[in-house]
Amino acid sequence: MRRKSLILIAVIVLLVVYLFARPAEHLNYDLPVWDAPEKDKITKISYGGKETVSLVKKDDKWFLEGSRKADSGKINTILNGIKKLEATDLVSDSQVYKQYGLDDDEKTSVCVTAGDRSWEFQFGNKSGTGTRSYGMFGSDKGIYLITGDWNKLLPDDPAELRDKFVLSFDRDGINRMVLKDNVLKSSKTFEKKDDKWFEDGEPLKDSAKLEGVITTLSNFKCQSFADGRTMAESPHWELSLSSGDENSRVSVWDDKDGKFLCRSSQSDDLFFVSPAALKEIEGLF
Repeated sequence: MRRKSLILIAVIVLLVVYLFARPAEHLNYDLPVWDAPEKDKITKISYGGKETVSLVKKDDKWFLEGSRKADSGKINTILNGIKKLEATDLVSDSQVYKQYGLDDDEKTSVCVTAGDRSWEFQFGNKSGTGTRSYGMFGSDKGIYLITGDWNKLLPDDPAELRDKFVLSFDRDGINRMVLKDNVLKSSKTFEKKDDKWFEDGEPLKDSAKLEGVITTLSNFKCQSFADGRTMAESPHWELSLSSGDENSRVSVWDDKDGKFLCRSSQSDDLFFVSPAALKEIEGLF
């Protein structure tokens, strides 16, 4: 009985030694080093699988293909991710990629360009932690855990990276606003004199609604863009705001599916806005 106990103890000791020794052996490798350029040096980011999305920097502003302005906040987050990117662990060097979303049909390849140099990495599925992804670097066959949720940072649909600001101005400078309802054939003119608002020449008793609309429009974001949509020749509503010699305009069309199709003087693209925002404008009639 004692002999059996000694054998069992010996087996347990050997097992413990093996378990502790194995990670040390497994960690005997060099992680790839990502020597990314400084954020302000990066001029282009391309990513994709079968189809490629390109982000290009022009005059310190970032654009998607077709000269569509990209969201500066999201671009800055992407640039921060590129700068801080690193491999934290080797996951596998077996060259079996599918379970990590890194086979040829699933992986996303990223190319970062600064001047005449380029840096490449690939990413697949998000890891279980949610803050890291499975990735590869250049021609390195190893699969690594890399920092960043790259499926979120670089979405499949490039529309998610578009700048949704469609109108912006200094609200305090606005001294005139004209509203036209082309369906009801009516209009209203609001003018500001000596810090007081007038409606069609008469003092406006409560300017809170008017000030609220101006505030909303001063940093106006659309819900989504209406690429490929067309509109009737005459809009339902037209709204213009003036500040000295500067004018801002918004035109609104009713859409078949209950949405509102719009165009602004600062956006060549048609876009949709929330019914709540237009209800606020409608409240001025």
